[in-house]
Amino acid sequence: MADWVPVAGSTFLVPSGPSGYHLHVVLNDPCVFDGYGPVCCVVMVGFTSKVNGAPYDSACNLVAGDHPFINHDSYIAYKYARVDRIDELEKKVTTKLFIPREPVSAELLYRIRNGLQSSRFASREMKRLLTNL
Repeated sequence: MADWVPVAGSTFLVPSGPSGYHLHVVLNDPCVFDGYGPVCCVVMVGFTSKVNGAPYDSACNLVAGDHPFINHDSYIAYKYARVDRIDELEKKVTTKLFIPREPVSAELLYRIRNGLQSSRFASREMKRLLTNL
């Protein structure tokens, strides 16, 4: 995926220690956020597998097939939503630290963004950043 572009719906794999990789998705097109300097940034969230009996954030549940990388029940870990600068994100993809994957569908992006607004684990800051877009 040489033509990967960090826009809303773009995904990539992030190393997560001995457990392999976690899929992450960009929630907005690059823009300048108040309080984050004059550089373009994006909000990102990660997908996490459900573990039997373990508590999880139910604001956005996923099943196999929601994305080609998802092969069992998962959820979005809004607790770990973060803002990244576009230049830093592109550098991590270019150096192959992050591995580009297929974008999410428009429907799934809508579900993920709505889940962030309803999640009790998402920070007010992340909700504020996406509310004004």
